[in-house]
Amino acid sequence: MDSPTVRRAFTKVRHYYRTSYTPDWIALLLLLLSNIIFLRHDPFYRQFSLSDLRISHPFAIHERVPVSALLWYGAFTPLATVTIISLLYPTQARRASSPLGSPGGTKGVSKYHKLHLSLLSVVTSVVITTVLTDLVKNAVGRPRPDLLDRCKPDLDRLQEGIHILDSIVGKGKLVGVEICTQTNKHLLQEGWRSFPSGHSSLSFAGLGWLSLWLGGQLGAGRRGSGLVGVVVCALPWVGALSIAISRTADYRHDVWDVTAGSVMGFIIAYYSYRRFFPPLTAPGCHEPYLTRMSDDLELEIYDGRGKFQRLEGPLGETGPAPEGSGSGSGRGRGEEWDGRGEFGVDLGRREGDLELGIGR
Repeated sequence: MDSPTVRRAFTKVRHYYRTSYTPDWIALLLLLLSNIIFLRHDPFYRQFSLSDLRISHPFAIHERVPVSALLWYGAFTPLATVTIISLLYPTQARRASSPLGSPGGTKGVSKYHKLHLSLLSVVTSVVITTVLTDLVKNAVGRPRPDLLDRCKPDLDRLQEGIHILDSIVGKGKLVGVEICTQTNKHLLQEGWRSFPSGHSSLSFAGLGWLSLWLGGQLGAGRRGSGLVGVVVCALPWVGALSIAISRTADYRHDVWDVTAGSVMGFIIAYYSYRRFFPPLTAPGCHEPYLTRMSDDLELEIYDGRGKFQRLEGPLGETGPAPEGSGSGSGRGRGEEWDGRGEFGVDLGRREGDLELGIGR
């Protein structure tokens, strides 16, 4: 197999990897599978004191926001919202500042492309947040505020020959999980998964992301935007905050747990949103990027003689002519100065067959 054939195949594979979203979906699936395996392991059982009032709260049998409701609010609601709006909202054309439609300047984005990237973005936020939260929970092993009620400690095993009252109000002796008599293993394990709050992180990963997405669709971050749009965008964020606060009311977490979880979830939500959408202050913030690459254009041209020429930088870049530039001279092969302050790619003059790989 000759070298040009290998290079052409390599270029096509690399171009597919850099422009396709299949690797993103595969990575998310692998993260979910690894998280399922990881949760089968016990958390770190940190020692505690029977006289610690911070972990002496009662165990709430009925939660204000159970796990089923959390999945509904944090995952299903954003997915359903973006699906309905993306399919019903008409596509708007934007002024093209680049022949290939760089971010912020395209000729219009298909509503199905917009729906695909919106779903991929929110799923990325929820999955990464879930995996990272569970990882930190198991590693830290912080006792919940209701640990003693979960644990049901066997006071007779604390110290032989010492009165039970002395064991409780004594000098705060540290004990471990071995003193617990709880037979429900899952309930006991969850007693050491307090930091950070999973409800808080997941709610902000989903509903916090939805606030960002609605802000882009309504242009709430642009100058002169109406207050009504800002309030609408803030509603999911307020819902996420309410879920986080409910965890302190149920004595599942303290304020530090829910704060850390909320900040973690919203940071990941912002990262996931910005991977596929421009800033909220951009003129075209309501539409996603056409491809998942950067704004810069990269061209690889095969000249038919076993060599590749790479051109990098956005098309239509303006600036003064380089020294010695003129007709037929530019920054690289195939790129010519047009005499009007712009560079353009000239593919008209070529020898042999040209193969053009375009990616952003």
